[in-house]
Amino acid sequence: VYIPFAQWVPSAASILVRTRTDPSQLASVARTRLRKVDPTVPIAKVRTMGQVVSDTVAQRRFNVMLLALFAVIALLTAVIGIYGTTSYSVAQRTNEIGIRLVLGAHASDIRLLVMREGLAPVAAGLVAGLVLALLLGRMLMIMLFEVRPADPLMLLGVTVLLGGAAIAACYGPARRATSLDPIESLRLE
Repeated sequence: VYIPFAQWVPSAASILVRTRTDPSQLASVARTRLRKVDPTVPIAKVRTMGQVVSDTVAQRRFNVMLLALFAVIALLTAVIGIYGTTSYSVAQRTNEIGIRLVLGAHASDIRLLVMREGLAPVAAGLVAGLVLALLLGRMLMIMLFEVRPADPLMLLGVTVLLGGAAIAACYGPARRATSLDPIESLRLE
């Protein structure tokens, strides 16, 4: 169907101008030329294509930033939880760790014991999360851009990030457990 522009007046019309110079310098020239063609046409705003694209993706960018903020908060909460749980476990087992040190356990053995006990639930959670990500990834496909649901690089990156954060959270209590004075912990017994 052919409809002449004079009969169909859209609510908003746009004119695009391609230039090799700075677009802000061309705005006044474009306004002048448009006024010569039709002085009754209102010129609401002049924007660069970069601004148009930025305005178009602003809502999506905000959603991604909000999601990233929540992800960082969740990661920090997990790290604080792992650290707190491991620290509490070390505090409860001070006497046991002291006895192990008195009986000849090396500091590295104690550190490994604390790290293993702190990281065991994290490893189980990572395995369960990877399985769920592979199973439910297809349902989230509409939300993924340029990433496949089973992208091995992405899954490996997330696993390394979460595992590294858990290791960092367990390291402090494990190091503190190796610095216990065995004689002092036996006196408390």
